[in-house]
Amino acid sequence: MQTHSRQAKIAYGFAAVPAVFLPLSYLLMAVCIFTSIFSGKDLEATSGFIRWIVVAGFYGTLFQWPFYFFWAARSSQLTFRVRLLWIVVLFLLNMFAIPWFLFCMYRGTAQTELTRGIRRESIRRFFEKGTEHDIPVA
Repeated sequence: MQTHSRQAKIAYGFAAVPAVFLPLSYLLMAVCIFTSIFSGKDLEATSGFIRWIVVAGFYGTLFQWPFYFFWAARSSQLTFRVRLLWIVVLFLLNMFAIPWFLFCMYRGTAQTELTRGIRRESIRRFFEKGTEHDIPVA
């Protein structure tokens, strides 16, 4: 595990609040939809607070996406191929991948976290390959 300065720990802590809020708002939206379907109530009957949480989660995702894409693209901790893989994962899993990426960057495991789960060895080796063919970050 990486050791971080106090300022870095505070910055990660502040970043974790909205990052964790995103999947929670999405799960709250899913619960509201399922309960409205099974109870027969109209979705319009949901409270304003719940609606606000869901909308804030949606716009929070749209707001945070560029920052995490930029961070993944410019991180010197990651090889070029793993950067591209993280960008794809952040795009596809968006609000669920943002806290995962933040946690991996905090722990210093972002380089290996995605490739550990790849079962096909040739694909895993492609992403784990050293930086000899990678484009350097300026």
